[in-house]
Amino acid sequence: MKRAAILIVAVILSSCITSTPTPLPQAIAQSKVGLHIVPGRRTGYGTFLQRLSDAGVTPAVVKAVDDLSPLHEIKKLMPNAFTVGRLNSIRDPITGIDYDLQAFKPSDYPSAKMAAITYWHLVLPVWIAHSQYVDAWEMFNEFSSDWEWQGQFFIEMMKLAEPAGLRLVLYAFSTGNPPLTPEVIAEITPALRYAMANGHYLSVHEYGGVAAGDPDTLRGSFLALRYRKLYFLLPEDARPRLIISEAGQAGGCCFVGTEAFIDDLAWYDSELAQDDYVAGAAMWTLGNWGNANFQDALPALVDYLTRLPYRTYLPIIVHDWEEQ
Repeated sequence: MKRAAILIVAVILSSCITSTPTPLPQAIAQSKVGLHIVPGRRTGYGTFLQRLSDAGVTPAVVKAVDDLSPLHEIKKLMPNAFTVGRLNSIRDPITGIDYDLQAFKPSDYPSAKMAAITYWHLVLPVWIAHSQYVDAWEMFNEFSSDWEWQGQFFIEMMKLAEPAGLRLVLYAFSTGNPPLTPEVIAEITPALRYAMANGHYLSVHEYGGVAAGDPDTLRGSFLALRYRKLYFLLPEDARPRLIISEAGQAGGCCFVGTEAFIDDLAWYDSELAQDDYVAGAAMWTLGNWGNANFQDALPALVDYLTRLPYRTYLPIIVHDWEEQ
C-alpha cells in the first residue's frame, strides 16, 4: 500500500511540472568558467552576481549541491543563466528510510528500471519545488563501476523526466574515469546516444593533484582535458553536450590562493574554448569542503570574467589523442 501511495503521489506531482522543455544553455562568449557550490559560507557571492549582472556577463554554468538557494539567487538576476542541481541524499517521507542518491547498488534492485522508478519517486517533490531555478539535474556522483547498469538506469530516468520537461546530467565521472577501454566505451554508449538525441548532458570531473607526480594545478595535470580522449573514442552520435561539473586544484582538498587559482582557471578556460561541445566547467568550490572554499577569489574572478574580450568559438573539434 505504501508503494502504491508513492506511485499516486508521483503521478500527481508529475502533472504539476510545466511541459515546456528547458532551453539549451545560451552561448556564452566571454568564458566557459562557472561555479560549483556546496552548503556553507560563500561570502561575497551576492556581490559577485550583482557585479556580473551589471556588466552583462553570465557565468557559463553554476552548479549547487543540496542547498539550491544559490541557484535561486542567480536566476533572479540572470534568468538565462544555466544551472545544475544535485542532491546527495534524501529521506523517503513515507518509510523514513534514508537513501544515498550518489549511487544505487544494483544488488538492491531487481532491475535498473526499478531503481530508476524508486529514484524518480524520491527526488520528484524536490525537483518540482526548484524547477524554475534548475535547468538540469545531475544524479549519481562518481559511481565508478557497473557502467552498463548505470547506463540502463539513466535511460529509464531520461524517459521519466522528458514528459515533465526536465533535462538530466549523466554519470558525473570521477577524475580519471571512465576506463577508456573498448568494453567500457561500448557499455556507456547507449545511454550517451540517447542523451544526445534527446537534449540531455554528460558530466565529468577534472582535477590536478589527484595522483602521485601530478601537479596541483589543472595546467600540466595528465588528468586535465581527459574528456577530449573520451569524446574521441565515443561514436559521433553519442557525444552529448558536456558539463565539467567539478574542476579544480590540489585534488579538491585546498584553495591554492587567489593568484594561482585565477591563473589556472584562465589556462583551463582557454582550452575549453576550443571545444564547442563543452557547455561549461563548474570550478570547485564555494562552501564548506575541507579547505577548498575559494570565496576570497570571487572579486578577482569577477575581474577576470568581465575583462575577457569577445571570443568566437571554433566548430566542434574532437581531438585526436593518439598523437598526444
